[in-house]
Amino acid sequence: MILEMSEKDIRKAGLEEVLDKVKAGNIVIIHPLDRDVTLLKKLYYIKNMLDIPWSKLAQILKVDVKTLLRWRNSESVPRKAMKEKIEKLYFMLELTEKALSNEGAKDFLKRPNKYFGKTPVRLLEEGNWDSLFKEIVALAEGLPL
Repeated sequence: MILEMSEKDIRKAGLEEVLDKVKAGNIVIIHPLDRDVTLLKKLYYIKNMLDIPWSKLAQILKVDVKTLLRWRNSESVPRKAMKEKIEKLYFMLELTEKALSNEGAKDFLKRPNKYFGKTPVRLLEEGNWDSLFKEIVALAEGLPL
């Protein structure tokens, strides 16, 4: 059995209890600093899909690069509204990937859009998330763009 535990969980359970679980044949995965692993995976996914540096992702999210790097390094966590913004961006990119495949999605995100005359990444930088989201939904539904 695989058990995932944060440092906080280990302190609460006690080291002896954790060692007993390991001795019983369990694999214990420890997440240091109570990392929000899901958030980290989403940030890396977004960065990878958009094929941009961390500084550009910070610009898209409208946060300081140092703030974004603190999230990445689990030194702090974003507030609820920012988590929702990250979730929305993640969902848009995931939907794009499902509609076009990984490479097709990356190509779509890099090329200027014929309706907007800009790349989707540029639209995100400018805060035109809703326009891009509508286009991605149309794409996912198989409508011609």
